[in-house]
Amino acid sequence: MNYKQRKSKFSYFTKIIGAKKTSDLVATGKMSNDSLEKIQLASKLLLMSSLKEHKPNLKNQTNFNKIIGDVLEHRPSNITHNGLVVPKKENSLEYNLFLKFILDFLKESKILGIVDRFISPPQLRIKFGKTKKRKNFNASEHPHSDAWTKYNTDKSYTLYFPIFGDYKNNYVRFFKPKKNFENNWLSPKKFVDGKKILKDYVPLPNLYLMGKYVITDCATLHESVLDHGAKPRISIDTAFIPKGNILRKKYESHIKKETISNIGRKSFFVFKNSFKVSLKNIKKRNKQSLQDRYIYQL
Repeated sequence: MNYKQRKSKFSYFTKIIGAKKTSDLVATGKMSNDSLEKIQLASKLLLMSSLKEHKPNLKNQTNFNKIIGDVLEHRPSNITHNGLVVPKKENSLEYNLFLKFILDFLKESKILGIVDRFISPPQLRIKFGKTKKRKNFNASEHPHSDAWTKYNTDKSYTLYFPIFGDYKNNYVRFFKPKKNFENNWLSPKKFVDGKKILKDYVPLPNLYLMGKYVITDCATLHESVLDHGAKPRISIDTAFIPKGNILRKKYESHIKKETISNIGRKSFFVFKNSFKVSLKNIKKRNKQSLQDRYIYQL
């Protein structure tokens, strides 16, 4: 798909959902207070359930800052090195509530109507603040495209929004292509290689704001930015294949919209792996972390 085709398709979809384009392949929209508050509540419960599994006597918290502090102190084993919160058998209920509220927002915003399939079910992410650790080759601080990741494709869009935390100093920066664009830029790469094509992109003004969402075509680049003294943020970045895209290869981790659209209402996920099964062992199976699951119909 060439740039002109991407631009035309993106314009068509943004008109359907009523989002405001800030460049050819980036658009923003507003979240309702009700949707944001429900997602914030479910995020607290999901994080607390991860903490309580490891520290059962830990006091329940409703304050996000205290929850983040406990996560930093105890580092639950179901949180990956890049901050993805992986649901396990023991906190399937909390994840289903979280997913239900995400889906409610996607329906309210009309975004769900343009989705064909998700790259994987939406997951909560905690982006830790400034650390002394060296960036690895696939750290999100490198400018990159989501098309470069193992389970993604060059046909995807990504939805981003902050939920809580230091989103002013710990945020996502987006880049748009200059006049020329080459499709081979979207072939699988290590994130560290993004600097090689960054010269052909220009940064956009800051779009990462509380109560707002950002949608991008994967031909854009983005990077996590950690300004001096940045503290953690809790957020969503979930990729999906929009309607009308023909995929040469379909991955097992991809999930049709219809499969999950009634989660929390007529069905729910149950995850097979317990907290006793490490993320390292799951990775050895060469599977995406949410694949070992089944759906129970009510």
